Amino acid sequence: WGNSNDMRVVDAKFDEYAIVHTIKTKGGESEILNKLHTRTKKIPDDLKEKFKQFSLDTGILEENIAILPMN
Repeated sequence: WGNSNDMRVVDAKFDEYAIVHTIKTKGGESEILNKLHTRTKKIPDDLKEKFKQFSLDTGILEENIAILPMN
């Protein structure tokens, strides 16, 4: 695929959640992807805020942060 991925678990309570930060670099350009993985369907508001703040701190614009509903 010609790209490099640097993926790190940056915060976790493994029986509850994990926040994963990935930097994908291809052709000298980098993209950042943050993911929040949870073990329950309901995400506590404080965890949503923690994820949002982490994403902002890593350069993600507020309008690009989304918590998707369960399907």
